[in-house]
Amino acid sequence: MVQLCVILAIAALVIARDPQFAASLPEPHLVGIIASLGAMLGLVATVWLHAAWADGHMTRAATTKPLRSARFFGEAALFALTSVQVFMTLALGWPTFIQQSLGHPIVIGHVIALTPLLLSILALWWAQWPLQRRIWEAMLIRRLDQGHSIEPLPTRVQAVWQRTRHDLLPALLPLAILTAWHALVTHAIIPRVEAIWSPTADRLSTIAMILQVLGVIAVVLAIPALLARLWNTVPLGPGPLAQRLATLAAAAQVRGGDRVRIWQTGGTLLNGAVMGTFGGPGGRFRAVLLTDALVEQLPQRELEAVVAHELGHVRRRHIPWLMAATAAAGLAMTVLASLALVAALVVMPQVITPLVGELIITGAAFTNAILTFGFVSRRFEHQADAFAAVLLSRVAPKDPDALAPADTPRPTAPTAPPAPPALPIVRTEATDAMIAALWTVSESQGIDPERFTFRHGSIAARIRHLHRLSGQRIDRLPIDQTALLIRIATLAVLLTIGIAWLAGWITLA
Repeated sequence: MVQLCVILAIAALVIARDPQFAASLPEPHLVGIIASLGAMLGLVATVWLHAAWADGHMTRAATTKPLRSARFFGEAALFALTSVQVFMTLALGWPTFIQQSLGHPIVIGHVIALTPLLLSILALWWAQWPLQRRIWEAMLIRRLDQGHSIEPLPTRVQAVWQRTRHDLLPALLPLAILTAWHALVTHAIIPRVEAIWSPTADRLSTIAMILQVLGVIAVVLAIPALLARLWNTVPLGPGPLAQRLATLAAAAQVRGGDRVRIWQTGGTLLNGAVMGTFGGPGGRFRAVLLTDALVEQLPQRELEAVVAHELGHVRRRHIPWLMAATAAAGLAMTVLASLALVAALVVMPQVITPLVGELIITGAAFTNAILTFGFVSRRFEHQADAFAAVLLSRVAPKDPDALAPADTPRPTAPTAPPAPPALPIVRTEATDAMIAALWTVSESQGIDPERFTFRHGSIAARIRHLHRLSGQRIDRLPIDQTALLIRIATLAVLLTIGIAWLAGWITLA
C-alpha cells in the first residue's frame, strides 16, 4: 500500500512537469497549498491520537479489536494523505511553487515536493509503533514456545527505519534513479548530441526514447542486487532445504528460482518475495527472498508452498502483465474521458476550461488505472496460490514429517511418500499446505483473516479459493481462465489504442 501511494505521488509529479499539462495550470495557489499541508498535519495528528487510544484500550480491556481498528484507520489516513498530495500537485501548482521558491534542479525539486507525503508516512509509523510492538512481543512468545532463538526487539527509531528500508526505499530508489536518468538524458545528453551531430528532430526523439528504455532495463536488472543490500539479505547455505527448493524451481521451470536469500528481520516478519522480473542468463538477475522467521517457524511443506507461490508469480509473468493491464486501463480511460469532454464542450463550453479538462482526464485515468491494478493484482494472487497447489501436487513431499506442524511429535519409523494421483488433479495435501502457510502468517503477524487488502484481498478469501481447488483438473482451473481473459483484454485494448494512434484517429500527447 505504501509503495503504491509513493508511485502515485511520483506519477502526479511527472504529469505536472509535462509541458502541455503545465501550460494549463495557473500560478501556484498559496492559500490552497497551506490549507492542504494543514489537512495533512491534521490527518497525522488524528491517527496519532487514535493509535494512543487503541494502545490504552488494549491494555485495559485485553482485546485485539482496537488493533484492527487502528490498522484500518492508518490505511484510510494513508489513502487520504496521498489524495491530498496528488491534488496539491496537479491542481494547486505545488511543484511550481517549490521550483520558484527554491530553484533546485528537477530531481531535487521532486524530492522536496514529495516531502509532505514522506514525512507523513514516517509519522504514521512512529505513531503506530506501540501497536506494532505488541504484535512483535506476541511473536517472541510464540518463538519461545516453539524453541526458537529470539533477538531483542527493535527500538522505535529502529522499527521506523526498518519499515523505511522495507516499504519506502524499494519504491523510492528505482523511481528516483529513473527520474534522474530522465533529467540527465533530457537536459544533458540530448543537447550534447544535438550540438555534435545536428540530427533531425525525429532522429533526436528516437535517440532519447532509446536511452530512456535502456535506463529502465538497467534499473529493472539492478533491482535484485539493490534490494539484496537494502534489505540485509544473506545467501541460503547448501543443505537439504536448498536442494529441495532447487527441485521446486526446476519443476516450475523458473530460472534463478534456486537462488535463495534469507532476509534478516530479527524474527519480526514472515514474508517471501521474488526479486527480478527477468531472470537473465542462468537466472543471475533473480533471487527468491525468505525472511528468517519464515524459515524458522514454518514446517518444510508450508515453506515449499510459500516458495511455490512466489515462483508462480514469475512463471505466470504477473508483474509485466500487471503493468500492462494498468497501463491499458489508464490509456482506455484517457481516450474515453477525452471523447466525453469533447461532447461536454458542446453543451457547456464555459465550464470545461483547459485546466478542468486536464484534471478530469487525469483523475479519471488515474482512478481507472488504480482500480484495475487492484482487481488484477488480487486475481494474480489467487493464480499464484493455485500455481503453488499445482506444483506441490506434482512434487510430492520428500519427508512426510514435513506435513506436520513444528510442535507435532515425529513418528519413529519413516513411511513412504504418497503415490502421485492417476489423474492430473490438485491434491488436497497440496492445498492444505498452502492454507496452513497462510494461517501461520496470519496468526504470527496478528493479521485478521477477513481483513481486506488492496493488492492481495483477504487471507480468508484466498483460503476459500484454495479449498475449491482441491480435486479439480490441473489444466482446467477457473482462475487460469480468468487470468487468460485479463491478458486477452489487455492485449485487445493496447492493440486497439495503438492502431487508432497510428491511424491518426486519436492523440495521446
